[in-house]
Amino acid sequence: MKTYLTPILLAFLFFTACSSEIDNSLDAEIEEIEMGLFTATQINGESPTKYSIAERMNHYKVPGLSIAVIKDGKIHWAKGYGIANTLENRKVEVSPNTLFQAGSISKPIAALSVLKMAQEGKLDLDEDVNTYLLNWEMEN
Repeated sequence: MKTYLTPILLAFLFFTACSSEIDNSLDAEIEEIEMGLFTATQINGESPTKYSIAERMNHYKVPGLSIAVIKDGKIHWAKGYGIANTLENRKVEVSPNTLFQAGSISKPIAALSVLKMAQEGKLDLDEDVNTYLLNWEMEN
């Protein structure tokens, strides 16, 4: 019985160590995003200033936000920061499941998607848009 126990114990320790390494790399990845924000504009020849999420939230007076990082089409990690107001005007801690009122972000996302498809050769920006529309038609 002892001879079987040693390899099993070693395998368990190996997989536990690997799991811990994966967890540590994810923690490092999250920290890199949390502590590595830059301004939208930077001056040539000057070192960019790094900001944390908390610093940017304070600067822009954002009480709460939620971040989801997508990798290979799946949620890689998600985390909430700060506080949110409920419909009853209660303040609650933001979590990855906190629902927010969506801003007008659909147009830039649609534009980015179209440009990516054009870059991949899936559509031609000079082609009549009605070629791609299935359910309705735009007037020229």
